[in-house]
Amino acid sequence: MSWREELRIYFEKEDYEQCTSLLKKELAKPFCDDEDLSLNLMYVYMYMFMLKKESNTESQMTFLSKNVQIIYKYIIKKYKKNAKAIFYTAYTASIAEWLLKLDIEDLNEMHHKAWILEPSNKLYEYGYYLYYLNNHQKANTIFEEIRNDETCWQKIKMMSILGDSFIGAMEFFYNRKN
Repeated sequence: MSWREELRIYFEKEDYEQCTSLLKKELAKPFCDDEDLSLNLMYVYMYMFMLKKESNTESQMTFLSKNVQIIYKYIIKKYKKNAKAIFYTAYTASIAEWLLKLDIEDLNEMHHKAWILEPSNKLYEYGYYLYYLNNHQKANTIFEEIRNDETCWQKIKMMSILGDSFIGAMEFFYNRKN
């Protein structure tokens, strides 16, 4: 079973500690340079921070906050010219951008940068039109193209729980507008 499938199982069971353990174990493997692992780890930490905000102790919140910031800085530094990393970091950071000392303009600029790096990528074009230009009509048209493009859809699904979350967000936004 791949780490992506295993991560989905743990996440569905709400076993977030197993999620982080799995991702850290995969990242610790020799010669590991998989930004998908780092992006999913950031997502899990951010999710845990926001989901358990009311039930976490102060030390748990500090731990999660610190780890979100560490993985964010790592991704931004290591993958600063990687459109996929920039795009998904913007998406994950939008859960609680204030935690990373970002604002909406910072996130929008990240979507813009991802699209500039790969202008032919429909997903990054979607982010550009939706977030940077705030053009919902064009974003909905692009979403329909993404949904009907099996290759593009599968690339998003390959992002494991982060991809699943983004698909859910796209579908929610699209269905809300129609």
